[in-house]
Amino acid sequence: MATGVVRCGSDRGAAEMLGLVLMTPMVVGVAVLVVMLGLEVDRNALSHSAAAAAAQAAALERNRATAQSAAIAAVRSMIDDDSICPHPDLRVDLDDHRAGGSVDVVVRCGSSVGTSTASVDRFRWSEP
Repeated sequence: MATGVVRCGSDRGAAEMLGLVLMTPMVVGVAVLVVMLGLEVDRNALSHSAAAAAAQAAALERNRATAQSAAIAAVRSMIDDDSICPHPDLRVDLDDHRAGGSVDVVVRCGSSVGTSTASVDRFRWSEP
């Protein structure tokens, strides 16, 4: 009489299949998380660089009207991809736009906020 374990061939690979079924959603979730974090980092860098470009563009202008339009143009040229930042919010503070003064710019892109300040050259400014 032979004693031994009788194995049924129908359950082979069931543990591997169960592991695959349980692991696949976790792997997909991690991949989605990595992509979303990458987009947030991209938005953050974009908002900071757009704010710096807008502040510099506004500080180079000789009066407040052209400074405002230069800041808007700089942000529009920097943020041209609607998939990353569809509706950027731009705030330009020109209260101190005078010879030796400064320009403050805030660019909000989703949850990312970029701020920058640029100095107005005391020899370049001409508005009374």
